[in-house]
Amino acid sequence: MRKRKVYAAAMAAVMAASVLAGCGSDVESTKDTTTKAAAETKAEGTEESEKEAEEFSYPMETDVTLNMFAGSFFGLADTETDYHNSPFWQEMTKRLGITIDMEYVPVGGDPKQQLNLILADPQNMPVLVGNIPITDAEQYINDGAILDLSPYLEQYAPNYWAMLNDPENEEIRRALTTDSGKIGVFGSWRESDWAKNFRGMMVRKDILDKEGLEIPVTIADWEEVLTVMKEKYDLQFTAEFNIFNQGPAFASGFGAYNTCWSTMYVEDGTIYNSHMQPEWRELITTMNKWYEAGLIDPDLLTNTDEEVTTKVYNDKAGVVFGPLSRVTRYVNNAEKTENGQEWYGVPYPVVKEGEKACAIQFETATRDIGVSIAASASEEEIIAACRAMDYFYSEEGIEFANFGTEGVSYTLDEEGNHIFTDLLKNDPDGFDMALKKYATASGINVGIQLTEYVKNKNHPVGVEAVDNWTSNQEAAEHYYPSVSFTDDELREKTSIESAISTYIQEATMKFIIGDMDIETEYDSFIETLKDMQMERLIEIYQTAYDRYMAR
Repeated sequence: MRKRKVYAAAMAAVMAASVLAGCGSDVESTKDTTTKAAAETKAEGTEESEKEAEEFSYPMETDVTLNMFAGSFFGLADTETDYHNSPFWQEMTKRLGITIDMEYVPVGGDPKQQLNLILADPQNMPVLVGNIPITDAEQYINDGAILDLSPYLEQYAPNYWAMLNDPENEEIRRALTTDSGKIGVFGSWRESDWAKNFRGMMVRKDILDKEGLEIPVTIADWEEVLTVMKEKYDLQFTAEFNIFNQGPAFASGFGAYNTCWSTMYVEDGTIYNSHMQPEWRELITTMNKWYEAGLIDPDLLTNTDEEVTTKVYNDKAGVVFGPLSRVTRYVNNAEKTENGQEWYGVPYPVVKEGEKACAIQFETATRDIGVSIAASASEEEIIAACRAMDYFYSEEGIEFANFGTEGVSYTLDEEGNHIFTDLLKNDPDGFDMALKKYATASGINVGIQLTEYVKNKNHPVGVEAVDNWTSNQEAAEHYYPSVSFTDDELREKTSIESAISTYIQEATMKFIIGDMDIETEYDSFIETLKDMQMERLIEIYQTAYDRYMAR
């Protein structure tokens, strides 16, 4: 018998909450029904409201219309000039039974800047507000801008409530709960640790095979590979600047924790800054040596995605640091054009063979932003907004967000696996863009991104790349979690960190290309960081981390 495979662990949590509450009802299989998780709720304790929660099912029966600052959410701005034409939005409206009018930041715009303008006028905020940093939720609640959701979730968002209270989701609950026990956002996360990594090193394996070279493991191995590629094939290491800027790339091969970003990491409960450590100096020294030797693309500091892709297709790149989607793109192009390129995702480098990588690109327990409800919303709007968001934590909602609509964007095989249809595969805008028209898991910030979604949308070589990127690492235990800062901490942190981050990124690039001399200027770089209050910044991070661990 054909059976759906969606998100069994989460659904078990929702079912358990319903059973413990002693309530439930039989409904049509085409509807997604939620049940009240406990006998009383914090929002309303009357018998009428309890009965209403027990009997509630989608689509809603309400005249309420919600407005939402969608920011970068749902990906609709990428596919339609008018989101009303989006198949996803149209189907979502039908399923929810409520209209959500959305405000988007244009492609290339700054969601953070627009969000700041919205938060500055809390009495006129849209009911639903996307792009809220989960670490700032406490401050925005205290400022009267967004709602503390915790009194409403048990009754009006029982799917989300059950997931947060599932013992297996302890880190998720901790990340989405403030130090004072409030919940300010509907958050999102990836189903598995495997899916939390989606960037890594990829190499032209056809060149390795031709030259009799093994998959590089240590930095010495990488230097040999890069040298052969440059001298014999005029190929270089390259990356999109925004990707290289955010990721560790070769850092783990030195025992360092990042290249450009000002990165805090955890070691036995103590917080350190990666750029203050001697391992980082070794990393930058080697990057500069490679740059001077022509092993690194001279356009590394300005490359866009399109420029990197052009270099790959034109045989100018032999090693790329980039996301999973690029592996799929490069492999698909090689198969289509028969250009002989064989791209392959390889493990992050290590200091010594047999050791584990200390740093890979890896997402913490949850995404760093979520959806909030304005504190100025009416009770009716709050209830409708909670129910609208809660849909994306139901089995049906998770499936819809990840795969779209059955019979349109996907079908199910006999084992219950989701198979994307030719409608998406043959879309003239390309598969990735087509998927955004009907589903939203790549850009959603409510709900769960399924591992099956990631594997289905990528080439098998790309899936193997993630296997390799995550296969030999201990990075997760070093990543700084999504803590909450107090209002005073946040103000001080923001003031210090903004200047420090800019300085580190600028100095890193100057060290790499030789505009700053590592031998003569590194010590002054460290002293400048201290003068800019780096040590105080570390103290703030340590204090917030200690509170987080005590939650």
